[in-house]
Amino acid sequence: TRKRKHYLGDFDADDMNSPKKARKLLSIAQSQQKKLKIKNAERKTKRLEEKLFTLTAMISDLKKKRLATEPAADVLKV
Repeated sequence: TRKRKHYLGDFDADDMNSPKKARKLLSIAQSQQKKLKIKNAERKTKRLEEKLFTLTAMISDLKKKRLATEPAADVLKV
């Protein structure tokens, strides 16, 4: 069985002999890079959303315990 080539490291010089095959492999590599970039952006977004949720929860907790006044909480939010 032949291994499917999905990543840049899977290609070698013999794969680039014909222009048609080279274009196909380039397209595969570009789409793989695009997917990776999107996945990393989604991960980053998720981490930032979790961080925002945590900070919001901390501020509301400080308000409940009366450790932070309303103006102080507003400063923390900004």
